[in-house]
Amino acid sequence: MKTSLTMNLGYQLVRHKHSVLLIDMDPQASLTVFMGLEPADLEQTVADTILDNAPLAIHQALHGMDLLPANITLSAVEMRLVSAMAREWRLKRILEPIQAQYDFILIDAPPSLGVLSVLSLVASTHVLIPIQTQYKSYKGTELLLDIIKQVQEQVNPELQIAGIVPTIYASANAQDKAILAAIQEQLAAIAVLGLLEPLVVDRRGKLLAGGHRKAAVFVLKEANPAAYAKHFPNDLVPVRVVDFDAEENPDLALQVEVTENEKRRDYTSGEVRALAERLRDAGYADVKGRPAMGEKALRPALEVIIGKSIRTVRRYLNTTIEESVTDVRLSGKDDSHLLRHPFVAYRRS
Repeated sequence: MKTSLTMNLGYQLVRHKHSVLLIDMDPQASLTVFMGLEPADLEQTVADTILDNAPLAIHQALHGMDLLPANITLSAVEMRLVSAMAREWRLKRILEPIQAQYDFILIDAPPSLGVLSVLSLVASTHVLIPIQTQYKSYKGTELLLDIIKQVQEQVNPELQIAGIVPTIYASANAQDKAILAAIQEQLAAIAVLGLLEPLVVDRRGKLLAGGHRKAAVFVLKEANPAAYAKHFPNDLVPVRVVDFDAEENPDLALQVEVTENEKRRDYTSGEVRALAERLRDAGYADVKGRPAMGEKALRPALEVIIGKSIRTVRRYLNTTIEESVTDVRLSGKDDSHLLRHPFVAYRRS
């Protein structure tokens, strides 16, 4: 889907009178094939320029766009650049002389998160993330976001997330609907309420639970900097640290993940009603049936935020009995101590 997105986005930009260059950075060369070229017949590709500083082999006026193609020889780039100096900058530097000739340069990056993906991210100003509304694809986005964050911190601080594009959505599939709702509602809820549930990591910092919230926080930072700064001052996001190593205790790690996927903490009806009021203040409404275009429905949003069924949300909102909150004793040496780290604040519990 990433190749189709690249090609069709380029085509639409051309229709709006923009000049576009497409770059195929995937050794599978799907973009090259889709644009009407036979990869095996190409004498020069983007790989020759990256490895040997050869002239750019740009094919012009293909469906109104220019193309820097690829073929299987691009797979050799990763091996040959292992020990190369400043390898991350190679694609960016070869594009600099022609950058002013185009309104948009779109790079079709490979699906694997290796050297070719890093080259693509370093050369870019924005990254658009297609994500299938399926569990494995959704979980894989966490690793991509980590790579993007590393590139931003160490190589390309100007890199921004342009957005997340859900793909291959099946409206009849319950899992697809749940993941799409998580992408949409978590982002909107965090913008209004902040992060109600912390991310969970082991003592080495490996993420165990909260990947969808982490993804939403990353996108919120790019899409709504004011809301992000309000809820996460000094670039610190709450993280709960469990006192074990996931690699040494995989059964405990699985238990944390299962608990996260099944339900989050039990909110009282009073807490849920308070959250509902804050969402109403932000424009959410009690809607019966399917919400109209542009309408923000309150109860489905609460369902995603607190991790409960719509029936439970309805019961919380309708009950008149105030439930009490029970204090619990936290384990750990110093629960109030925050271990400060760029982007996150670790809280041990």
